[in-house]
Amino acid sequence: MEVIFWPSSGGEFHTQRRRAFEYSPQVKSFIAQPIGFTYSIHGKTNPYTPDFKVINNNQKIAFIEVKPHSKTLHPEFVQKFQAKKEAACQLGFELSLVTELQIRKYPVLNNFKLLHRYAGFQSHCELYDSVYGLVKRHSPIFVHEICALYEISFRPRVIRSLVSLIASGKLKANILEKEIGDDLLLWA
Repeated sequence: MEVIFWPSSGGEFHTQRRRAFEYSPQVKSFIAQPIGFTYSIHGKTNPYTPDFKVINNNQKIAFIEVKPHSKTLHPEFVQKFQAKKEAACQLGFELSLVTELQIRKYPVLNNFKLLHRYAGFQSHCELYDSVYGLVKRHSPIFVHEICALYEISFRPRVIRSLVSLIASGKLKANILEKEIGDDLLLWA
């Protein structure tokens, strides 16, 4: 399962992490701060609540711990995290660690920002419906192939419709590998 999100500073931290789950095609559902479990270290049992519980499309459950990279370098953190991973494994779950280093690579962060901007924008105009129908009929198809079927003056509105359709989950795209642009592959 590939889970992507990015930490930010201040009160935006939790909101930013949540956004990537919303746009990940592998994630069926997720819960922030789920019911946790206990782990043992140095002969002591400790409670632990992961940051997220994620269920993928195959119903596989995984827990996600989010930490700034600098904190993950401390030996005490490494020991505790290993004990938590072992406890999760004994319960039949995977526990993964994610830091900001995994999301700050091109093009993922820019794509998520753009998708978030268009989330909720669903203008059901004739062009929006036309673009959606075209992708459904010709999946998979590249953005540049779709734009070529419309007049050049419609290009900004076509792109806006496509981004909105991706953000709403009606269309899928390879947003983890390609920047949203002409070479983005879309499918329904």
